[in-house]
Amino acid sequence: MSILPCIVLLPALAYACKGKLGMFFKIPTLNDVKLIIVCYILSMIYSLVAILGLTALGVPTAANTAIPTQSIYPMASNAVIMLIGLMEEELFKIIMLIILMAAIYYFTKNKKLSVIIGVFLNLMIFGLCHLSAYNYNVIQCIVVIGLGSFFNLFVYLKTKNIVNSYIVHVLIDFLFDSIGVIFAFHYIGVF
Repeated sequence: MSILPCIVLLPALAYACKGKLGMFFKIPTLNDVKLIIVCYILSMIYSLVAILGLTALGVPTAANTAIPTQSIYPMASNAVIMLIGLMEEELFKIIMLIILMAAIYYFTKNKKLSVIIGVFLNLMIFGLCHLSAYNYNVIQCIVVIGLGSFFNLFVYLKTKNIVNSYIVHVLIDFLFDSIGVIFAFHYIGVF
């Protein structure tokens, strides 16, 4: 993950909203925090059910190869890199959603249809962007990553606040990855 996409996406977003980034970045309210918690829990349940469902159907799943198993960087440095990368993913996802909805609305003049189709296409594209991280497992990327990202996208749609969807994304990735590391350590006998 690199800081370069953030350097490109943030000015593009600032230009699109005429410098009013406060439209997208706000301090979460108490109601936002409740929604974040609910969507985080629903996301974890969905991911678990999706992975178990794919496994039961005999569809192989792959670990995220983008997560370094051994790193020359200290853990804190990896966390900072991951936090920047997750913001880049949220910016990409939200900007892409806005563009998709605007394009679909332009042709259909139907706001509800533009949201539904825009969200669906956004989830598919976002999932497919993770192909290289999951050994090109298309089914897993669409079902688990793409459709699974509905919950943080929903938080954005409900609150119009990238900070809120970013918090859900951070919780999902950090806690999911932490659980994976704990299982890996347990498996190799560390504890």
